[in-house]
Amino acid sequence: MKTFLAFLVLFALPVTAQQRLAIPAYITCDHNQLTAWMGEIKYLNHQTGTLNLALTTDYQTEESLQLHYPTEAALLAQMRLHGVPFTKNDWRQLYESDGTLRNQLRAVIWLCEDSSTEPVINWQPPK
Repeated sequence: MKTFLAFLVLFALPVTAQQRLAIPAYITCDHNQLTAWMGEIKYLNHQTGTLNLALTTDYQTEESLQLHYPTEAALLAQMRLHGVPFTKNDWRQLYESDGTLRNQLRAVIWLCEDSSTEPVINWQPPK
């Protein structure tokens, strides 16, 4: 009976921020050159040709990213929504109806040390 109880306790433990993220198939960067920021988006500004964001990571660091892109399609190619390719219509899921950034908007940002591989943002708005 003690073995069974220990088994239940082991698998009932919550997932912690200390565990590694599984690298999704859409990430093409060499895994040895890959970094991920996971956390809550605090600032987002999307204008023609530029996207700026800031987030507080699950490790309580403050990070920021600025992307420059030649076309809207190029930007969309760098983004996912819960792991699915991001579309032009998905922008509304990042904002409240009044245009403010959604509370508790999270993202995982995959960054490659290889300068030829663009960052990928996997948006994770609350469902």
